Amino acid sequence: MAEAETLVRKDGPEQPGQPGQPEPHAYGSPFSPGYLGFVAANGFSAIGNSAWFVALTVVLTETASPTVTGAVLALCSLPALLGLLVGGAVVDRTGPRRVMITADLLRCAVQAAAAVVAWLGHLSVPVFVAVLLLTNLMDAFFMPASGALRPRLLPREHLLRGNSLFLLGARGGQALGGPIGALLMGVGGAALVAGFDAVSFAVSAVAVLLLRAPAVRQASAPAPVSAPDAVDRAGPPPESLPARIREGLRYIRGHRDLLWLIVLIGLSELASMGPVNVGLVLLADRYGTPLGVGALLTAFTLGAVASFLISTAWPTRRRSGGMVVAGVTGQGLLLAVLGLIGSFGPAVAVYFGLGMLSGLVGNVLGSLVQRWAAPEVRGRVMSVLNMTAFTAVPVGNLMLGVLVNAVGLPATMVLHGALAGLAALIAAVRPAIGRARLD
Repeated sequence: MAEAETLVRKDGPEQPGQPGQPEPHAYGSPFSPGYLGFVAANGFSAIGNSAWFVALTVVLTETASPTVTGAVLALCSLPALLGLLVGGAVVDRTGPRRVMITADLLRCAVQAAAAVVAWLGHLSVPVFVAVLLLTNLMDAFFMPASGALRPRLLPREHLLRGNSLFLLGARGGQALGGPIGALLMGVGGAALVAGFDAVSFAVSAVAVLLLRAPAVRQASAPAPVSAPDAVDRAGPPPESLPARIREGLRYIRGHRDLLWLIVLIGLSELASMGPVNVGLVLLADRYGTPLGVGALLTAFTLGAVASFLISTAWPTRRRSGGMVVAGVTGQGLLLAVLGLIGSFGPAVAVYFGLGMLSGLVGNVLGSLVQRWAAPEVRGRVMSVLNMTAFTAVPVGNLMLGVLVNAVGLPATMVLHGALAGLAALIAAVRPAIGRARLD
């Protein structure tokens, strides 16, 4: 199937609060069979990936010490983080659809090789490290490509709803992957799990290949981008990846409201990731409940799923900016409350609320980034967004640990709530963000 990876040209990038000229799109609704097939295939891929992570963790803990296991999992996540800027530049040069297919096929090949090695009985820590490094490196290309492709598939008034369906499929796949991975491990061991993961990547590649590309007239070569108003200036595009990366960073720096959107995503993630990853363990120990950690994490996940269902049924369009201000404010209040409540039941309800508000805010902010970024640099913008969100996780975990040791758990939760309050203040005082729309 021929790739129609054309650079969509407009009168200029859509400015905050001012609808730009609509981009061509492939499907009229996120409920079109083609888009739903794309969502389902990505969810199936998430099942395979999560199942493989279960197998990986089981085998590593059986063959290596906990210290080695933790080090392998931590270090092997670095390629996805360090490779994102390169991945975004490749997406903008090659096209998101082609990059997604290539990344899926390469991940399929890696997992198929892992299945053969496991079947032959030669699994070892170095083999797992190699598999993790390669698959995580492909993630650095797949993620910005996925974020850049969706605005080409759907009309802009349905982008939020389409993103909600996509995230719902991905989160559902992650949730199902754990028990499925445990089941497959019991039936056929790591070889069967790796084979299943390889098949899931192959299915994802076929689904992307079958997507109907928007009928876009081939545009002239894009110009070097140093600011939002530079996308239509004449001139040859940079050829080297470092030059393209610098071009994308200059674009974000010049597009101040887009930059602030990414900052808001970072602050929101920084405020909530520590309490979600580490804080719930400390809170469960504080309440003395044996199943506390699992219950709190499940509540947060269910809240996020509820947010995607809400955004699918009733997407926030005209008052998207106001929803961001209200949602981040709500996050701050709930985080502060966590430091004050002393019983387990209310904590479960708070984590459900945190999951729901985090999902709503993150989905709207991500959709606004997709809308406000010029098509020519959207892959690079999405790579910076993903880098910001990823970096917030380890930094947030470290920050929470340092603060707990310094001021105690209750005060730490209040401080995290204040950080979310700072994000809400920024969103409120930036007129373009506070009045942003997704219709």
